[in-house]
Amino acid sequence: MVFGSAAAEDQSVERSVVFIKCVSPNSDKSTQGTGVLVSPYGHVLTAKHVVPQGYKCKGVIGTGAQDPTRNLQRDPRLVPIDAALLRFIPGPNETFPFVSYRKLDGSELKGNAITVSGFPQGGTGEIVTHAGTLSSTIANENGIVATDALTSTGMSGGPVLLKSGHHLIGIIAGADFDPSTGAPASYGVLSAETIADQFKLTLANDETVRGNNSSNDVSGSEKEFGPIQLAPGESRSFPLRLTKGGPVDLFVQSLQFEQGSPANAVYVKICSADESAEACEKTARQMEASQALRKRLEQGLAQASIFNFASNPNVTISFRIAQPF
Repeated sequence: MVFGSAAAEDQSVERSVVFIKCVSPNSDKSTQGTGVLVSPYGHVLTAKHVVPQGYKCKGVIGTGAQDPTRNLQRDPRLVPIDAALLRFIPGPNETFPFVSYRKLDGSELKGNAITVSGFPQGGTGEIVTHAGTLSSTIANENGIVATDALTSTGMSGGPVLLKSGHHLIGIIAGADFDPSTGAPASYGVLSAETIADQFKLTLANDETVRGNNSSNDVSGSEKEFGPIQLAPGESRSFPLRLTKGGPVDLFVQSLQFEQGSPANAVYVKICSADESAEACEKTARQMEASQALRKRLEQGLAQASIFNFASNPNVTISFRIAQPF
């Protein structure tokens, strides 16, 4: 996402920072931290240790001066490092300000000025921002890159942005963990590039790992996607904006697996923005080439997802989506 002026940048970045509080349903334990909006559909990237498994989490955008009241849904995608993806369920026709990310590997960003933002514990509730320098563009085995930016407890999960352009390069995360407690023993900057493919983050300059479509409006005419390559176990999600409610068809035009493979199917689902993960899974199905999935959705934001089974080889898929009536 490219902002038009310094004032617009500062305002939009502030509106993309989220104060997160999570509470255990079985005790009085709670955690709090920071997150950052990474899609117009309400996805919030944060540190995994901020959102313990089984805890109920809520968030509020732009301030930590009040208890969060808006529910955050946990995304089922998991990564083996200190990152997690949550989501605000959008209201009708609601979209969110968000930040896109910049790749570090192979870039010339070493030495660039950065900012680190979040909500320190014991603070006033205002977003606190520290300045620093990107000391390295090469991540270690845990996805951590070196900076000299200072952080405080409560800022975990907060965005690390390039000062010029305000693009996301990472989040504040645990660099090392205490083996006895599982809590972070030290903190660092987790490169956004490390988890971009798994969480479908949006690249700066309007590049995206979601697909190759500049507009995802779906009306009476068909919208084609592909060819798209998926590795074993890989999934891709494609945001849609439905201009009317009614039946939505997803038709698998072609599936091309590596030569000699007996594989013939992928896993497909279509979800509305306000639909729970459990409800969406009930209508998902395994699909082969030339098969179609129909689902009735309301007008507004939705998402189609394609998953290549881990037992499959690489696959190239093309599909189209339309509202026939």
